[in-house]
Amino acid sequence: DGFAGRNDLLRDLFQSTAYWNPSLRTDDQGRAEFTFTLPDNLTTYRVMVVAADKSYRYGSAQKEMTSQKPLMVQPVLPRFAYPEDKFSAEALIINSTAKPGSVEVRVEIDGLQLTGGDSKKTIKLDPGGSGTVSFPVKAGISGEAKVRFYARMGSESDAGEFILPILNPGTRFTVVDSKKLSGNTAVSLKIPEGYIEGTLTAEAVLSRTALTELQDSVQYLMRYPNGCIEQTTSTAYPLIVLDELLPMIGVDVDRAMLKEYADAGIKRILSFQTAEGGLSYWPGGSEPHAFATAFGLTALLAARDKGYDIPQESLDGMADYLEMSLRTGKISGEMPHGSIPDADTRALFVMTLGRLGRPQPQYINALWEKREELTAFGLSFLAIAVAEMEGGDQSLLDAILAEIKKRAEIEPTEAYFNGSRDSGWSMGSPLRTHGGALLAYGVTGSDSPTGEKFLQGLLQRKQGGLWGNTQENVFGIMGVYEFSVSGGGSSEGEDWDLVLQGKSIDPASLEAPDRSIRRISFTEGELKKMPDPLNKVTLKSSSAGGYLSLRLSYEMPLSKTSFDPVSDGFILERTYETLDGKSLEGKDIPLGGLVKVRLRVSTDSTMHYVAVDDKLPAGLEPLNSNLETTESVEMGALSPDVQRGLSVLSYQEIRDSRVAFYIDEMIPGVYEFVYIARAATPGQFLRPAGRAEAMYEPEVCGTTGMNFVKVK
Repeated sequence: DGFAGRNDLLRDLFQSTAYWNPSLRTDDQGRAEFTFTLPDNLTTYRVMVVAADKSYRYGSAQKEMTSQKPLMVQPVLPRFAYPEDKFSAEALIINSTAKPGSVEVRVEIDGLQLTGGDSKKTIKLDPGGSGTVSFPVKAGISGEAKVRFYARMGSESDAGEFILPILNPGTRFTVVDSKKLSGNTAVSLKIPEGYIEGTLTAEAVLSRTALTELQDSVQYLMRYPNGCIEQTTSTAYPLIVLDELLPMIGVDVDRAMLKEYADAGIKRILSFQTAEGGLSYWPGGSEPHAFATAFGLTALLAARDKGYDIPQESLDGMADYLEMSLRTGKISGEMPHGSIPDADTRALFVMTLGRLGRPQPQYINALWEKREELTAFGLSFLAIAVAEMEGGDQSLLDAILAEIKKRAEIEPTEAYFNGSRDSGWSMGSPLRTHGGALLAYGVTGSDSPTGEKFLQGLLQRKQGGLWGNTQENVFGIMGVYEFSVSGGGSSEGEDWDLVLQGKSIDPASLEAPDRSIRRISFTEGELKKMPDPLNKVTLKSSSAGGYLSLRLSYEMPLSKTSFDPVSDGFILERTYETLDGKSLEGKDIPLGGLVKVRLRVSTDSTMHYVAVDDKLPAGLEPLNSNLETTESVEMGALSPDVQRGLSVLSYQEIRDSRVAFYIDEMIPGVYEFVYIARAATPGQFLRPAGRAEAMYEPEVCGTTGMNFVKVK
């Protein structure tokens, strides 16, 4: 048809910023020239210039620049979709010529199913006119859909490829089986019945280092959605510390994007700094959070060691806050509030201050004398502080490590900690303590046999490749990393031997991201061609020393249980209403109309660090009342339950696909949280489950039901 398959005609490079140069030098006449290639956006750009000279004179100017074509095709798509969503992929066609014409429009789609009609349509447009062409589609499995629109009118044409994310409503699963190699080792995973064919992938890893065991935890932290200072730090830490190791670990990253994400994480951590010098728990907060300040500093100091530019003034302010906090209050095992440090947090202060060049030898002794107030988690920081104190008294180190060992369960092949998670302000748990203990043995380089037992115990306590909440995962990563780079958690050997589904794998076909690692991936089709039946996947190796891992990913179809609500510590109910309070449940939502979303949360116990996270259907867009461009909406009188919700609300976050409310402390009772959304796209859309959970006890949760809503 004249442009079928012509990828060079496709506009597919879309960027909100066309050009950025922070340091453009002028000539002797005060002039500067630059050239750049516009991205493929057809839009109006604003060109902004700020000039300054050595005399501190400043000036600025701006001008608009329009990028357009005689014939233009623009997508009219939702911002995202979920599997099973039904809607129209629309193309807005603009005839900016001086002549009328008949425009032929064609669509090509990957990841969506065209559900009716032809893939080609024709529309007649007047000079300067516009119109839309619609193609009904249905979303497939989660991933990324590509929609390509082609338009032609006589000698004029335009084409663009547009990306539509297909989000996962909770139906994609990753399962992992991993064992330490001891000769003739086998790992095996059963494939559930009824998975969606074409979604199954397998990855086999044979490694001499425990670092490959971090893959799932690192990916979990990189994708974690909530934005408090603790979780921001937990996300930034692996990007900073493990940047060069991520490909070896098995995390696919673009180096330039990785640096960009790390820079953004560092800037975000610094943005939490308060007037007192400490870091607040939520953006914009004025009260420092004791643990989060020292924890955020661990990432900032690691970044400084990696060559990132961290303002010394910011570090000094945090150090002043830590020293002031050490002098305030008494050493106690209790944390009555997030701003009041317990003994464990004070030990973290001491370790961090030592790394800032402000050693605290007297306070180390004071904490040791009150060691009954410390858990093994705090003792681990105390051991690191002693080991890292140059010229200081090292005599306490062995005694502190012995005390950590005394509080652990030591078995012939592993060591671990018993107990339950702390449901208060401290975020504590036996798993976090376990990671901290391994971190101490790694940093101090002491008692390798005990450290090796802690490593094996920690690796055996992963479930689905993860250790649990963000704190448990980040300290697990810290511990495994430090112990591995210090010489533990790795073994020698060059023999590589893998048998998958009864078929020997050619060593030459194995990916070798590092001399100590071999990795290979298989599609579902490749697995089906192997000798063993595909009801489970088995991986074997006769190698000795190192780790053998098998990882399966697959997607399950939506089922009845997917749509049922869950109540385990929270009860969460969600309703859609008109602005005047009339129910929209079970009714069509008018296109362009406003929807009041009401989330009703109840709990019988006091909960800390609660997240109420509601996912929107793709046809609705949340309104952010904090933006000047958002229309003002009259909410009407607030019910007592809404007022109660506002009274405990610590932070609110609005994204394209979700709206979240965060509460630092929720006492027993009923709370309501309300936001407004607009019905922006017609169609039938999956309304995913909303979720209320204790962020550091994620098994304590409540979810709404899941269903479909119609916008028309």
